[in-house]
Amino acid sequence: MINNNGITFGICTYNRKEILLKSVNSLRLINGFDDIDIRVYDDCSDDFDIRFLEELFPKTAHIVRNNRNLGADRNTSLMYEDFLKTDNMWLFNADSDLIYRKDLMEAISKYKSQCDGIISFYNSFSHNDLGNEGEELVIKDNVGAAGCLIRRDIVEVILHGIKNNKMHFDIKFSKFLRNNGLKLYATKHSYVQHIGVNGFNSRDINFDYGKNFLCDSIYNATIIESTFENYIESVINFRKRKTWKVYYFVISIHRRIKKLFFFMKIK
Repeated sequence: MINNNGITFGICTYNRKEILLKSVNSLRLINGFDDIDIRVYDDCSDDFDIRFLEELFPKTAHIVRNNRNLGADRNTSLMYEDFLKTDNMWLFNADSDLIYRKDLMEAISKYKSQCDGIISFYNSFSHNDLGNEGEELVIKDNVGAAGCLIRRDIVEVILHGIKNNKMHFDIKFSKFLRNNGLKLYATKHSYVQHIGVNGFNSRDINFDYGKNFLCDSIYNATIIESTFENYIESVINFRKRKTWKVYYFVISIHRRIKKLFFFMKIK
């Protein structure tokens, strides 16, 4: 029997022990944390073992540790497959480098019936807005997996529709759903925030951030402050490397062309 209101929080982990600790401590602050069904999927981390995860998630009955590293996308798709073995209707795609607003569960209860079976509680700057849906929701061109609440039937559609799920899984499922007529909703105010400066999709000057995230605790505010300090340090270190010169040359080509045409007109 499927629990229509049941929600599974799926968390994929791989190394970054310090970031994971911050994320879990923030998760513990949300209202109703003790009632959340959490399932953890570790991708053969070197920084910690399964005993550490069992101590970190003492009430989590389901912890999977891969025998070898599969990569973030493949591990995520396996999490989706495993979710279908549960009795819950909804999967919240949590992640090891997110922090959470305390009222996330209230927001989930409010918005889950206002979407096409998938809604992101992470309003990413990296994904364009296609329009507003009332005063509190936006329609996005894409959504990443992290921060998404996905209904069971949509999880099945994703797994069935994406045959090659080993690379760029969340990018593919986002495009696949949009092409099949589903609207990709996101809350205007992010209820989760990304804190992983150096990760699978974030490094050097490439860092994503959620719009309108409310710091509702001193703990979350402290984490965000340290995250921006780490990001600034990452940018400074990037500028010290030779790759910065190549990057700067490429992004400045259009300015050089404009200058060339400007001086040609003067002559």
